[in-house]
Amino acid sequence: MAEQGVIDIPELIESNPIGSGRWLLAALCLFVVTLDGFNAQVMGYVAPSLIKAWHVDRSAMGPVASSALFGLMIGALLLGTLGDRVGRKAVLLVATVLFGVFSLLTSLVTTPGEMLILRFLTGVGLGGAMPAAIALVAEYSPSKARAGMVTLVVGGFAIGPAIGGFAAAGLIHAFGWRSMFVAGGVIPLLMTPALWLLLPESMRFVTRKGVGAERIAANLRKVFPRGQFPPGARYLHAEGTIRKAPVRDIFAGNRTLGTLMLWLAIFMNLVGLNLQTNWLPVIITGLGFPISQAVTATAMFHVGGAIGGLVLARFAHRFDFILVVSAMFALAGIMIVLIGGAGGSILMLRLSIFGAGLFVVGGQTAINALSGILYPGYIRSTGSGWALGVGRLGAAVGPMIGGGLLALHLGLSKLFWIESAPFFLAALAVLVIRLTRRGPLAVPDAAAADGEP
Repeated sequence: MAEQGVIDIPELIESNPIGSGRWLLAALCLFVVTLDGFNAQVMGYVAPSLIKAWHVDRSAMGPVASSALFGLMIGALLLGTLGDRVGRKAVLLVATVLFGVFSLLTSLVTTPGEMLILRFLTGVGLGGAMPAAIALVAEYSPSKARAGMVTLVVGGFAIGPAIGGFAAAGLIHAFGWRSMFVAGGVIPLLMTPALWLLLPESMRFVTRKGVGAERIAANLRKVFPRGQFPPGARYLHAEGTIRKAPVRDIFAGNRTLGTLMLWLAIFMNLVGLNLQTNWLPVIITGLGFPISQAVTATAMFHVGGAIGGLVLARFAHRFDFILVVSAMFALAGIMIVLIGGAGGSILMLRLSIFGAGLFVVGGQTAINALSGILYPGYIRSTGSGWALGVGRLGAAVGPMIGGGLLALHLGLSKLFWIESAPFFLAALAVLVIRLTRRGPLAVPDAAAADGEP
């Protein structure tokens, strides 16, 4: 506090230990991102059943799988930018309702064309959820814990598909492929009222709106339930005077090269990641294994990713975060090559797929977290949204590339050698960020508010 009766909000966030309110915020955002990950990757689990039910060639599922990913790109670009202008909580709620409703409607489709449209609309909601969650958690985290907290939340994008893989093995067998979309729709819709009641809004947005002191205090009590917010207190926020969050600011100052390399890294990793998640079950069933073994083996990819993300969240503050991300991508490329050498052993497939997920999905968790801490607070949702949006273009083309590669009948070894290339390129891009970056990982919010790059 600068003086009696005056509460400096950034100082409040920075000086207080992480307590129950911030853990609740992180848990709620983690839950949303977990549902986001479940819905984003569900096509990989239902594709073998759809191919059988609709009597189509496996390469024909590429456009359907990619449609949600194009929607993710649009949602990240539009809703991510909107989060810095109308509030991160508001965008998170809208995004959650969108992907819940359209996932539920997808359970009713009868043709690939209908599914393509509804998966695109689902993707728009999915794309908006993560940038808002990243920005909200980062805003309320002290600088020393920001990387770890954001990494923990983003790790839900790996936890969701891991849960989905094991759920698919039982649900699809018992109730058919439609049950996966019912689950992906009902759960987020049931969760929405709790999000509305318990989540705080961005303090930058609240203070910029000029609402009364009691509204600001009520918002802060959600994060600091034991905080002292006396009646009549005056609340200060350095970013409350910034009226706009222009997209061009993600290139301002010394951020241009870092932004471009961040986009390249996310693009390349999502090309490779979606090659695996959308086609691994199809490839494994093509080797003669039943669908149940194919989906559980693919689930190991996401189990490894969830573990990788959680471990990284625990130790993020102890190492050079950017170098760790680069190393994870390089190791991801090596593990992808090993999948191609696993042969017909389901045990070796599971082990190599688990190892790949540890670094592929764990690396994506890390690069998403990096996008949330690379930018100052007032453009954090915009920066994350654009990075994820550009990256989603890679996610969208990944399944189509996979369909083309499968049509060439290259054999497993050559196929996975080719599929390892995007990860090595991502590692190089992140290394460039580290070698050319000066100063702290994120520009101090106060400096940003004063107009510094």
